[in-house]
Amino acid sequence: MVSCSLGYDGNINLLFADKVYDNLKIRKVKNIDPLGKRDWGYRTVKNFKIVPSHPQNYRLFILGNDNKIVELNNKKINYTHGLQIDNDMYCFICRTINTRYKNNVTITNAAGKIIHKFTIGMEVIDVQTNRNHELWVTYSDAGINGGFFEDTPNIEASGLNCFDAFGNIVYKYKNKLYIDEGRSLNVISENETMINIYAGTIKSWNALGIITNKKVSKIIEWGEFTRFFAYWDNKALVERNRSTEAKSKFALLDIEKGTDIEIFEFLNEEGEKLNCIHGQGDKLFFLGKNCLYTISIKELMPGG
Repeated sequence: MVSCSLGYDGNINLLFADKVYDNLKIRKVKNIDPLGKRDWGYRTVKNFKIVPSHPQNYRLFILGNDNKIVELNNKKINYTHGLQIDNDMYCFICRTINTRYKNNVTITNAAGKIIHKFTIGMEVIDVQTNRNHELWVTYSDAGINGGFFEDTPNIEASGLNCFDAFGNIVYKYKNKLYIDEGRSLNVISENETMINIYAGTIKSWNALGIITNKKVSKIIEWGEFTRFFAYWDNKALVERNRSTEAKSKFALLDIEKGTDIEIFEFLNEEGEKLNCIHGQGDKLFFLGKNCLYTISIKELMPGG
């Protein structure tokens, strides 16, 4: 499976490919301690390539009352996200661009016929949609600080953008807290979006930005380094993954108080760790061997 997301109507969207992100080149990179106090060793990095070594076949599964499958076959591009943004509009996204491939969003109908293409910029971390048929997009530090070509504006510089279904920017993040990286995103509704901001200008390094009706309504320092998170009633469920721990732990937080309510581990029936693959609204989504699991904050609250 390539990606998991929620469509504009709240249905689960799963993108599959013959070979996930074909044509990745593996290299080793030395980890650098900024204070120079210890040797962090090496990590393995896979360089993402836009063009696969062989044409790809994609299947976008729409899970709902009437399950659908949208197919794109023989495509010479590595799509990283797939989601339904309108009744007969399906969005296939490659997370970056180059001088040859500047339009990294392809919109098709249910038959796979291309309706139009546009760009949402390079080094995309996450893309989510809502009932307004919008695409909210966060970017990595590489996109924010270097995502431009000579004839392409650096639309990634804001760290968070919102596009309509035709590629027009309808919102750009603007706040005195600069986004160094949009670590994670949660499009809760057509009126509310949250972003986990990595910002080197604050003590905790991480903040939660709340955007209401396309205006920043609140910025909260919370120190959470998380790829996915769920939200409901001033509570957040976040993944905490530390290199010194064997398993990721999940924390249910009271955002206003800045305190942990409870710590969890989510395992399958065999006691194996579940891999968190998406967070949106009040739910986190996990991938097992042959199953997709969901957990809602509401289920974790007393009486849930």
